[in-house]
Amino acid sequence: MKEQEINFGQNPEQFKTLVGNHEICNVMGDGLYLKIREGIAELQGLELEEVTDEAVFTEPREKGGLGADSLARVEIVMKIEDILMEDYKEEFEKGIPDDQAEVVGRVSHIRDLFNVRMAARQKPEILPLWLEMRQKEIADYKAQKSLK
Repeated sequence: MKEQEINFGQNPEQFKTLVGNHEICNVMGDGLYLKIREGIAELQGLELEEVTDEAVFTEPREKGGLGADSLARVEIVMKIEDILMEDYKEEFEKGIPDDQAEVVGRVSHIRDLFNVRMAARQKPEILPLWLEMRQKEIADYKAQKSLK
């Protein structure tokens, strides 16, 4: 798997200090990520190439997004849960809680959430910190969007 730098919001150094070994944050394999992208493409009637890392779920397709409304987002989360349950039943048997699903705005955030949840098995304080950082990013994104 190719090493990928994960964006952990406004304070990535604080997060990396908390995590310690950054390797534990890069555990989702490319095969699993591909299955998730394929599932999203199928649900949204898109080509796989359109489901990019940076694609925003709620942005219109003509702007490079996935064009998902609130119902489609719920269906996407359910599809992701089904895929993750195939190999990670213990970790995802209770699904993805709403507070976690709400901060997944881009396709790449799915990988980030998975990696953070795996890291949180060793350091539980990681997950709430990541959620807080993502919520701040979302608030900043919405503020910038309202200025346009």
